[in-house]
Amino acid sequence: MKTLFKNATIYDGSGSSPFLGDLLISEDKILKVSKNLNEKVDEEIDCTGKKLAPGFIDAHSHNDYFCFREDSKKCLQSFILQGITTQVVGNCGYSVIGVDENSPYKEYLNKSLFNSKWYGSLEDAIKKYSGKLFLNIIPLVGHGSVRTSVVGWKSKKLTKDELNQMLALLERDLKAGAFGGSLGLMYEPGMFADTAELTEFAKIIKKYNGILTIHPRACSDVSQGFPLTKKHHLELGLDEFASILKNSGVRGEYSHLIFTGSKSWNRVDSMINKFKELQKEGLDIGYDMYSYTFGASAITIFLFPDFLAIPEEKRMHGFPYLKARFLMSISMKMVLGMTYDDIVVAYIGKGYEKYEGKKLSEIAKEEKLNNVQTYFKLVNLSKGMGRVYIDKYYNKEILEKLMKDENSIFMTDAWFEETGIQQASAYSCFPNFFKLGKEFGIKEETLIHKMTGKTADRFRIKNRGYLKEGYKADLVLFDDIKIVNQTGEIEGINKIYINGKKVAENGKLKDVQSGEFILNK
Repeated sequence: MKTLFKNATIYDGSGSSPFLGDLLISEDKILKVSKNLNEKVDEEIDCTGKKLAPGFIDAHSHNDYFCFREDSKKCLQSFILQGITTQVVGNCGYSVIGVDENSPYKEYLNKSLFNSKWYGSLEDAIKKYSGKLFLNIIPLVGHGSVRTSVVGWKSKKLTKDELNQMLALLERDLKAGAFGGSLGLMYEPGMFADTAELTEFAKIIKKYNGILTIHPRACSDVSQGFPLTKKHHLELGLDEFASILKNSGVRGEYSHLIFTGSKSWNRVDSMINKFKELQKEGLDIGYDMYSYTFGASAITIFLFPDFLAIPEEKRMHGFPYLKARFLMSISMKMVLGMTYDDIVVAYIGKGYEKYEGKKLSEIAKEEKLNNVQTYFKLVNLSKGMGRVYIDKYYNKEILEKLMKDENSIFMTDAWFEETGIQQASAYSCFPNFFKLGKEFGIKEETLIHKMTGKTADRFRIKNRGYLKEGYKADLVLFDDIKIVNQTGEIEGINKIYINGKKVAENGKLKDVQSGEFILNK
């Protein structure tokens, strides 16, 4: 089937100025992009007054945990309706692939941020789920998943045999087409890995010309991931990543460059400059960002690393508890520049819905406990699996600097919440980039470049991200994209195509599973 889009304002994904023209697609590919095309077609769409762009690419998502579910349409529709046609998945050290299906430790994987009924190899995922995807996915192998598959959440240095088992799982899925791997060094079990182990992980990815992404050990000026030094911890986290890249030769993507707490906000310029310095040194490195000042994380994010390795029955007594309480009290106000008003509970567990959507300080008043006691109570009630939304990751000034920086690309870092309050990014992160772009005076072609062609270039995604002849027909037809209410309802996106098939129109998602596994082959 041939479809001709006539008289569209075309944003080709390159960052160049838009132009008035026509675009012809056949089946899943773009045949021609030009002015005044006159072709015999099955369908002609008048795009007068409308804009046509490549499908948006979400550079950092966790939807591998949701795209394989029977109810995946429900889980993914809010992303697709933003214009997102492709997502990079398996981030922050967690992926549903990279796992030995016979591992005795698979249960630990559902104690992380997400839950899945299926874990296994990329090859098995392709066999099982090809033709059943609502959008395109670019798979990464999570270091935390392969480590868990071998040793669970043990706080230990891996033996040579254990390391080789872990690397074999990684290589298995890289051979099958995974685009690379991810590190999650604030979370179990990634926090237990030393730089030497992570470098060996990276070397295998380099062997297959992949990319390595990282959730670093620190996203704030001072953290519990590093000892106190003269150098701020944000830079220490980037230094560790740079060391891994230098010693392995792999390409790198620093996930969600954030500055948690106002005490970190004076580090923005130095971090932006640090990326440029590393590039001058020859490293292939960049970063991604989202459009809101808050983000989602595990409730355990404020705990010192060894706390989670202590048996639960011993955590709330003696020195471990006193140490954790002291560090919490000091870090919130004096180190981070954050209050308990900045922490909103997203999820604790079944039977604890009364806490969802409330600030931690509000819960403390209701429970007649102090803020620290309340925090530890929620950690224990959730068995360490609770989720929170944390504000003061950015302010407007920081968002503007990062969006204008040449090294940033855009992402959501979001997922569907089964219960509790949903993330704003899951519904309106990319539309919010358009809103902020108007406020900051950023050209629309620049915004679109950062969510299409620039992201495709960063990850070396073939035949996506641009409106070019021979490229895949992932398209977004839109006019003035707006967020119309607090629930994230969007106006202005008229039609969305994935691999040449119309999957959404005027805010309605069709029952069309035209997504693909995009493989590094």
